[in-house]
Amino acid sequence: MLTAVALVAVVVAGCGTTVIESSKATSLLRTTAQGFGASAQSISCPSGVEAKAGKTYTCTATINGQKRTVNLRITNSSGFVEVTNP
Repeated sequence: MLTAVALVAVVVAGCGTTVIESSKATSLLRTTAQGFGASAQSISCPSGVEAKAGKTYTCTATINGQKRTVNLRITNSSGFVEVTNP
């Protein structure tokens, strides 16, 4: 189970729209897993998702050999997110 309270910006801005940058979200999840002593073998996060406060950004990951869905809650339109339980 991954839960983090740290808020991190994982965005790229362009043409007036702020979107979640999948590589930064992947890095955040890998770091979060390591912080809990878990091993993330693979993580896949979608690209091009607009940063909208309250929206859920969903990634898939294989953590300690188990495939799971990991949700990140977008906390503001600047693209700050927090990892939540799936």
